[in-house]
Amino acid sequence: MRRKKHPPSLTMWPRLAMGVLSMADFSLHTDSDIPAWNLKSVQGGNLPQQRYPTGIHQHDHLELCITVQGQGTIEIQGKRYLMDHPAMVILPPGLEHCEGVDHHKHRYATLWFSWVGDVAVRVIANAYQPNGGWSMPWGTILPQRYQQPLSKWADEPFDLSTFELLRATLLGALGELAYQSEMQTTKSQPGIAVGHIRVLRWVRHHIDQNYAQPLSVDRIAQMTCYSPHYLNTLFIRWTGRGIRTYLIDQRMKQARWFCQHTELPIHEIAIRVGYEDPLYFSRAFRKYHGCTPTQSRSEQVW
Repeated sequence: MRRKKHPPSLTMWPRLAMGVLSMADFSLHTDSDIPAWNLKSVQGGNLPQQRYPTGIHQHDHLELCITVQGQGTIEIQGKRYLMDHPAMVILPPGLEHCEGVDHHKHRYATLWFSWVGDVAVRVIANAYQPNGGWSMPWGTILPQRYQQPLSKWADEPFDLSTFELLRATLLGALGELAYQSEMQTTKSQPGIAVGHIRVLRWVRHHIDQNYAQPLSVDRIAQMTCYSPHYLNTLFIRWTGRGIRTYLIDQRMKQARWFCQHTELPIHEIAIRVGYEDPLYFSRAFRKYHGCTPTQSRSEQVW
């Protein structure tokens, strides 16, 4: 049975970008004299094509790229750089470039700001998941009242002396986007207070980071000071599924990834995704995916 996919929080992307922007120090350049922060030059040939979502290209407008999750790579004018989170680079018009993932087992996400003529400043997220490939999970136009202040960087060569002004303007625009998204999320789920939603986001993040641990609704509820029944009811109203179901989803997705991308024994995979009994794990895997862990290994992956 195909399970419903649940989109990530709309506020996640602008808040991740705000975190990196707040830390950035543009006193350093790349060896190609391109304004950048925290890029590391690496040697080596081109990566496999499937690790690049777009291939080498160039634009006639300014772009700013921020690494908000994981470890990736970017090629600029034939030179390759690692972009480990947090990192940032400003690309003047006309530079050949492409981004990619340095290793197919590494999760990676960037935000790209594009000054597209006199129309608007657009921002999109590019994300790579080891078990899902490339996607573009989020994109928008920055709020209208920030477009005019930002337009000056579309008309002039980028000058590092103006970076603090650019940073402040982008932080303001991203903060407004995050606020609007949070209000939209709250309005679309009447009856769930903003304070509850913050707790529910923490619950989801805690499960994502600790699915291999012996988690339970009771244990998670104790950490939030909510009753198990009330917390689970709120989580269902927020996501459409219960906490235990969400935990199983995360464990099974990760288990399939281990089967297809590693040679770990099945009993070791079971332990790594939170199951002490390998037989019980195999039965749960088959019920969820419609095949055994061993059968899943025969599926083609790159």
